[in-house]
Amino acid sequence: KNGKQTEIIKCPDIRGIRLSTSPVNTFCSSGAPGKNRNLWVGTQNGLYRLAVSPNGREDWTDESDGLISPTVTALCIIPEGNGIPFTLCVGTPQGLNLVTWSPDGKKQVRHIKNKPHDPYSLSSNRLSALLPDTSDPEYPILWIGTNLNGLNNMNLNTGRCFSYRQNFLDPHSLSEHRITCLFM
Repeated sequence: KNGKQTEIIKCPDIRGIRLSTSPVNTFCSSGAPGKNRNLWVGTQNGLYRLAVSPNGREDWTDESDGLISPTVTALCIIPEGNGIPFTLCVGTPQGLNLVTWSPDGKKQVRHIKNKPHDPYSLSSNRLSALLPDTSDPEYPILWIGTNLNGLNNMNLNTGRCFSYRQNFLDPHSLSEHRITCLFM
């Protein structure tokens, strides 16, 4: 498109696969392709970045520092663009981590948690699924599924969340409180 070539990197569903060739030595809970052919791997015991060199050498890096919890339950990438930096979104049982890097390479982690008396915070800290939608540059959002309290739509510019929950009196509401997967 426009004389530019785009490289497509496929990321297999790695949930439940044991990483026998890595120092991780645990079950994967989620994975997401990142910049420079890195693969981000979320596990019960932390967040890892796998970089594979052109000669096939694997380089595993523990990237768990600064996270709310070492247990990773969901991962997604928000690509750089429209004023939003490249962001790694890391869901845990204790809230959301938005990980960015400064131009000099320093990692910055922003924590997003449920605040019981704030109607615009996450509906629950127990996160199960993440899905970015940056199709509207004026209103970039992150869809956030929870294990216990429905679906959230977080505005990436303001950090405000809007919740969608099951309501037995409303047949058009969510049919379940537990969100296990998101796809667009």
